[in-house]
Amino acid sequence: MAAKQPRFLAITFRVGSPTDGFLVGPILVSTSDYRRFRYWDEPDEVQLEPGDYEIVKIYPQGLGREVAEVLFRLDFAPPESLEGYSWLVAAEGLGARQQSGCVVAA
Repeated sequence: MAAKQPRFLAITFRVGSPTDGFLVGPILVSTSDYRRFRYWDEPDEVQLEPGDYEIVKIYPQGLGREVAEVLFRLDFAPPESLEGYSWLVAAEGLGARQQSGCVVAA
């Protein structure tokens, strides 16, 4: 049986306990089974249980990583004002691409 082709998703995930933790994201990940996720810029996978993440957006099957990154940046561009948010911004200097961010609830 052939392995499933990975699909890109935008998710939020829980940091900490369900009662004392918070959701981080959205971030771009790829998965082929909705249990093991590979962050877009990391080589290793992380396993998340269904209650530990929320799907924010599902990108079409068959997208390459570069196309998924561009779509994610278009969908989740930082607002003009960062007031009220703590942003983790990764600037890569990739031509016309914009900065990508990850919101941490303030």
